Amino acid sequence: MELVYLWVEDYKNIKKQGFNFSPRFKCEYDEEKNELAIDENKDYVSIFPENINITAIVGENGVGKTSLLKFLIQILNNRHYMVNDFFAIYMENISNKIVFYKQGKNINIKKNKYKFEIFWDNDLESNWVNYNYKYEEISSIIHKHSIFNRYGSLNTFKHIHILNKYKNILSIINDKYYFNTLQVVIKEKDTSFIKEHMIDGENYYFKKEIQELLYKFLEDFKCPNQPQNTNDINRISKQNVLIKKERLMEYNTLLFFIHFIQLNKDEYSLDLDDDHIEDWINSIKDYKNIYDFLDTFENFLLKNEQFNIFYNIFNELYGNIKYLKDIQNNFIKDEDKKEYLLNYSLDDKKKIDEVISNTQYITGLSSEEVFYCNFIEYRFMNLEKNIFFDDLSDGEKNILLICIDFLHQLDLEKEKNKIFVFDEIDNSLHPFWKKELLNIIMKLLKEFKVINNHNKTTNIIFTTHSPFLISDLPKENVLFLEKGKQVYPFEDNQQTFGANIHTLLSHGFFMKDGLMGEFAKDKINEVYEYLTNSNTQSKLTQKDAQNIIKLIGEPILKKELQSIFDKKFQVDDIDKKIREHEEAIKKLKSQRNNND
Repeated sequence: MELVYLWVEDYKNIKKQGFNFSPRFKCEYDEEKNELAIDENKDYVSIFPENINITAIVGENGVGKTSLLKFLIQILNNRHYMVNDFFAIYMENISNKIVFYKQGKNINIKKNKYKFEIFWDNDLESNWVNYNYKYEEISSIIHKHSIFNRYGSLNTFKHIHILNKYKNILSIINDKYYFNTLQVVIKEKDTSFIKEHMIDGENYYFKKEIQELLYKFLEDFKCPNQPQNTNDINRISKQNVLIKKERLMEYNTLLFFIHFIQLNKDEYSLDLDDDHIEDWINSIKDYKNIYDFLDTFENFLLKNEQFNIFYNIFNELYGNIKYLKDIQNNFIKDEDKKEYLLNYSLDDKKKIDEVISNTQYITGLSSEEVFYCNFIEYRFMNLEKNIFFDDLSDGEKNILLICIDFLHQLDLEKEKNKIFVFDEIDNSLHPFWKKELLNIIMKLLKEFKVINNHNKTTNIIFTTHSPFLISDLPKENVLFLEKGKQVYPFEDNQQTFGANIHTLLSHGFFMKDGLMGEFAKDKINEVYEYLTNSNTQSKLTQKDAQNIIKLIGEPILKKELQSIFDKKFQVDDIDKKIREHEEAIKKLKSQRNNND
């Protein structure tokens, strides 16, 4: 189902305004006549698949971009008591039916040439009219900015993860990185998180669906270079880890070590037969004997110096697992839960100690939940060396989290229609990533087989200040806002798709005063005033003016000011030629450096 049009009666700085979200239609509401016209856009050219619609919202700060998104979020979450009258129009893609929902007064539909059926839905909870799309069938997703957290999460506990089947994201984003695992849990810093999830007044538990999400991310963990055939390592990885939902980084790392040694035992002339390796694998399979195996494996690494590269990693891993054992004995009294805890990677000892010391605030919370809350870590690595998530730039983190969040939400309730809402989707991104972002999203949709899946639609709505994103969209897919209302700054013969950045900035982003920085503009105007006005009070000197002219990057402006300067100070031809030759030499040197 595609969002076509939204009328907002009164919300924050938006008063009595309509907004077109679909490039296929042009809707206009005449408030005096109480009449809505729905016209087909005959010039519509589809560059996206039929079941995908992307809408960008642009405009100056304070014009209502975020207010419009917040309004959308309220109605998509059935929080209509928080907003005044409105009506919304959706297009049911499968049968080309128009679904009309309103809150408030009745609306008359003006007849038009386009043949479609209109169905009314006056009750959001209505299930008895089978041709009406139930409103709750739209799954709305909010991207929470990692710094500002502008909106509350739609789910009380939001969990983002990447499964192995998403690993092709690597070729889409950047060949440099290989995802081993990436899990992100949004955590609260106080006990309000716990209280939000309590079912009764005495005991605190996670809601069932939240716990299922937490289990899910443990299901798909696999070491890099793990063999693809159905040998023992794969079998152990599946049986011991997948079935028990305990896929640990520690255990998989050990399996990886063993596999590496198995592949290279002949090259290193190791006296190690297959039975010995089988015993190692069985020891890991029976995780109750993991401590005995760790001692044996440590001795092996110490005796074989060629594997020293593994020892530091192993030593840290060993320390983590031993620390877990200490935590089990001293903190968790339930014997069953002791073994359960062993299956989690807790490598931040300070964090563990802090939680243990604060247990009086979470009395009644089960031990699994304590560790779910506090110790689910995130990391990823490339094939050559470990790279931790925190080592990335803010822009790299944002692009990865956007993509992973996107994939995760696509994986949830696959047959439902989805509306993705992003506020300033390109925030903190390098211009390179801004230019690539929409292309990445389309590749993700294709990879996830969302494209051309006519059983569901995907709407992506985002605000942006980036001309790069706008240049990837036709103007019909861009909602331009000015003073709280939709405007159309591009004429009939103008387009945003493939347009140059200067045109997009001046038209799409309402930069009527030009694109030059104000500081530079003031300096250049000061030079011009100094050169042309004999009564100027400028403190510039002749040398100052010449130096500023040399700095100007716009060639036509620079040449014109230089000409005025030469006339004013009667610069002779020899000086002109010297300057011209100096500039020519600079260009040649620049070309040579580029060729090198």
